Amino acid sequence: MQPTPVPAAVLIVDDDEGIRELLRQWCEDLGYHAYPAADAEQALALMERVPIQSAICDVRLGHRSGLWLADEIRTRHPGIGIVFATGLSELDPAITLSPHVVGYLVKPFSRRRFAAALESASLWAGEATILRQRQLSGPVVDGEVC
Repeated sequence: MQPTPVPAAVLIVDDDEGIRELLRQWCEDLGYHAYPAADAEQALALMERVPIQSAICDVRLGHRSGLWLADEIRTRHPGIGIVFATGLSELDPAITLSPHVVGYLVKPFSRRRFAAALESASLWAGEATILRQRQLSGPVVDGEVC
C-alpha cells in the first residue's frame, strides 16, 4: 500500500481579512493546507513552525512590504515558490523575474488563474527541493553518490 501524499502547505499573506479568507478557501478547495497571515512578521513566525512549500503574498502589507517578505523568504527558506497577488498593475521586472517569484496575479483575479499560479509555485518548490537534495548528496559518478 502506498502512503497517502501530504497536501502542500501554502502561506497566504494579505492585510485584507476578506481576501485572506477567500484565498484560504480556494487553497483548501484545491487540496492544499492554507496558513493565512496578516503581515510579514506573522508570516515569518508561521514559517518557523510550519513547513511551507508556496507563498501567495500581497505587495502592500503595511509596516513591512511583500517585497521585503519575499527577500526574507529567499534568504531563510530558499525552496519556497512565491506568487505575488497585488492590486498594482505593474511591478518592477527585477521583482517579477526573481527566481523565487514564479507568478504574479493582479487583483481582482479569477479562481482559475489563482489555481494555475499556485500549481506553478508548487511545481517550482518541488523542483527546488530535488535540486537542493542533489546538491547536498554530492555528485553522482557511475550511478553512485560520491
